[in-house]
Amino acid sequence: KQNNYGRQSLTLLNQALAKSTPDAYNPFCGGYGCSDESPFTVTIVRANTTSLVLADFKMTNNNLFDLPAGPVSALIGFETREEEYTDDTIEERPEDMVVETVPQDMSEPAPMQVESMDSGQMAQYTVQKGDTLMLISFKIYGDYARWRDLANNNPQLANFQSLTEGDVLNYQVPAEQFNWQPEGNPFDFSRSL
Repeated sequence: KQNNYGRQSLTLLNQALAKSTPDAYNPFCGGYGCSDESPFTVTIVRANTTSLVLADFKMTNNNLFDLPAGPVSALIGFETREEEYTDDTIEERPEDMVVETVPQDMSEPAPMQVESMDSGQMAQYTVQKGDTLMLISFKIYGDYARWRDLANNNPQLANFQSLTEGDVLNYQVPAEQFNWQPEGNPFDFSRSL
């Protein structure tokens, strides 16, 4: 038996962090009387056993026959093993401590409010020589990563490399207009026309 004192239970720590009351655990207070870890400190008793049965047999002959390069030897053998492991680990908690699977105040999270980056209006962009979806998304939104939004708004683009000068693309007008003033070309991640 092996006793591990002063271990932290992740389940109990999550419960202490999730409380919405003043007694919630605050890991950032610096330990000046406000970081009581006793509600989630436990003792773990390990009572594990291991057994190994091993048997092997080897036969050797150092000189079966001779070749011009020297004598030929042989080694024949086998090995068998059987391993067994049992783990009867027990996490000891104070008797008055109740472990909840879902904290009461965390059962239904509030829906998250997300602000749209777009105005909701649609507009059109005419493809110019050298344009790619990434470059166009940078010109419109100031963000290369929004090329997927352009692709989603233009289902006629079966192949993203199929842009030709004069194509008309639909896009959602951003809530804040991006003012692109190029000095040279911004870095382009894909092949241009």
